[in-house]
Formats: sequence, structure tokens, C-alpha cells
Amino acid sequence: MADDIMNAHLYSQGIFSRIFTPCLLKPFLHSMRWLDYLGYHKCWWNLPLYLFHRFRYYRLSYRLGYEIPPASLGYGVLISHYGSITINPAAKIGNYCVIHNNVTFADGDYKQIGDRCFFGTNVVVAHGITLGNGCTVSANSLVNRSYPGSNVLLGGMTAKVLRTQNPSWFDEGIGLDKYNQIEHLRKKMGLPEKIVK
Repeated sequence: MADDIMNAHLYSQGIFSRIFTPCLLKPFLHSMRWLDYLGYHKCWWNLPLYLFHRFRYYRLSYRLGYEIPPASLGYGVLISHYGSITINPAAKIGNYCVIHNNVTFADGDYKQIGDRCFFGTNVVVAHGITLGNGCTVSANSLVNRSYPGSNVLLGGMTAKVLRTQNPSWFDEGIGLDKYNQIEHLRKKMGLPEKIVK
């Protein structure tokens, strides 16, 4: 539900849009979350559901240009555009992150990305690194070192800290309103604040 709240403005609106120009992001995210869930709850009666979502997930991954493993993204992710997004299976990306097109989490090294991070177009994240909460990585940047500090703006080839942001991009606009909706829903459902994978 958190993914639906964050991506609601991208989904097709109206009956004609849903028929003639359907948004493929919603079924992709649903199948990705189902595969994540079914990967932890393995039993024989879930096999038909698992096979259906696996087929749909891989078909939509191909059509959208995404290569995102099911257990790599936290909840409330915002994927703004279709296009190439490659995330290696060892990367763990936090909650409420924004990922634009042509973002690559390269190689097979473990990467720990904090909550509320923003990745602009053509960003490459390489090596085993850690990014703190609220980091913003500007377009056309290569991140190959860890920046555990919170609310920093990174940019350049190779990325360096350009400035500290207070408030971060997330606290200023649409992100905060959607964050409050998701957190209200999470508390209402009695879910823990941080989901540990």
C-alpha cells in the first residue's frame, strides 16, 4: 500500500486511460512485493500464486527496463520514470527512496542505503558503500565512497559532498504529506517502524 500511495500520481487515471494507456508500474510493484512475501512464506499451496507473480514480474521487468530484485527495496519507493534501473541483489535500499531512470547499483558488493534518499538520472553507485538517511545524489554522479552522514547533497564524478541540506528534499514537498499518510496507515495496521530483512 505504501508503494501505491507514493506512486499514485503516476498511475493511469480514468477509465479510458486505464484501458488504452495502462500504467505498468503498479502491477510490477505488486508482483515484486508478492514475490518478496512468498519468498519468506514458502509452502506448496502458495506455488500457483508464486508462479503467477514470478511470470508477471519478469515480463514487466523486461517491458519496463527494470532489473530490481524483489527483496532489495524498502517500502514507499517512488520510481518516477520507465527506463533502465539496475540494482544488484546485495544492495539494500531504505524506505521512501526516489529512484529515477538509468540508475545503476553496480557490481556485487553489499550496499546499505538509508531512508528517504533521492537518486537522480544516470547515477552509478559502485563498491560496498553506505549512504545515510536523507541523502540526495544529483544527476550524472558516480558514488564510490561511503557517506554515512544524513541530509547531504552529493554530486560529481566521483561524488563529493556539495552541501548539507536542512530540511532535506523529502521534508519540503509532496514527500512529507505522503510520508504522513503511510506512517498513519502503518500505525493503524500495527506494523513495526523498521522492517528488517
